[in-house]
Amino acid sequence: MNLDARIAAFVSLGESIANGLFDHSLDDAIHSACSANPWFTESHVRYALQTWSDSLSESAIMRLARSGPALENVDVLPKTIAIIMAGNLPLAGMHDWLCVLLSGNKALVKLSANDNVLLPRLNAMLPPALEQHCTFEEGRLGNFQAVIATGSNNTSRYFDYYFGRYPHIIRHNRNSLAILNGNESPDDLQGLCDDIFLHFGLGCRSVSKLFVPKGYCFDALIEASTRYAHFADIHLYRSSLDYHKALMLLNGEQFVDGGFWMLHVSPSIAAPVSIVNYEEYADISEAEQWCRAHAEDLQVVARSGNFGNAQHPSLTDFADGVNTMKFLAEIT
Repeated sequence: MNLDARIAAFVSLGESIANGLFDHSLDDAIHSACSANPWFTESHVRYALQTWSDSLSESAIMRLARSGPALENVDVLPKTIAIIMAGNLPLAGMHDWLCVLLSGNKALVKLSANDNVLLPRLNAMLPPALEQHCTFEEGRLGNFQAVIATGSNNTSRYFDYYFGRYPHIIRHNRNSLAILNGNESPDDLQGLCDDIFLHFGLGCRSVSKLFVPKGYCFDALIEASTRYAHFADIHLYRSSLDYHKALMLLNGEQFVDGGFWMLHVSPSIAAPVSIVNYEEYADISEAEQWCRAHAEDLQVVARSGNFGNAQHPSLTDFADGVNTMKFLAEIT
């Protein structure tokens, strides 16, 4: 398939996802995905699918295709790219899969056991000529020319060891934060709550730390968060909340109780499920300086006026700032 045909195939996939959500033909895959991973709720899986359906517009895919060297000038012989995917969110590795197939290469995919249902279903919705360019491998990976691997700080060291001799993109833990100025509107705070709570805060784009003005009152933010209060009824989430609240009380740590979540005074950017860390600043420049100093650990820095978009990256908003299309085009 030439580039125009591949673009058309992914536009059609976006439309098919939307139709599948509407006519319930994707319900079996959604339910299977939720059964395989207790952190996957039906609403979150549907949200992920809808987000991808919205993202796969012709204009967005064309921008992605043009974000690296012209694909028409790339070696016509496809290369096999091993993709090792994370499973913390529904379809967490779909962007890498999209880039590899859109670039005209072949994908050799190692799925996470926590998310091994949805992408094979979507791959089967592609035209056969494109579908066969993706293979899902459960065993040892072999016969590939480059690697894209996503994991934790610990697994990334293993990836470096095993795949360092290949052209590679190896991603490690990153987190996201938000800087508040104290003048946020109710709509701003609603958007910030989406940035915090969608997918239970398990993604690298989930806001896990706040910078707030000194003396900031959290009442309005806690009020805005109440539409996610049903999280307290979900066993895994409740267990994390109860455990960390008990731990903080025993240790005499300072926190703000949001009912079904807690705001914890901490310099750390990473936080457990149900916890959001925060620090106060005397001048907002202090927060900006902190972000510059920790840029390698940050995925998103959300700011007032742009809250609610952390979980809606464009197709050219590449993870870790590494242009995947450019990487694929430059593999020799």
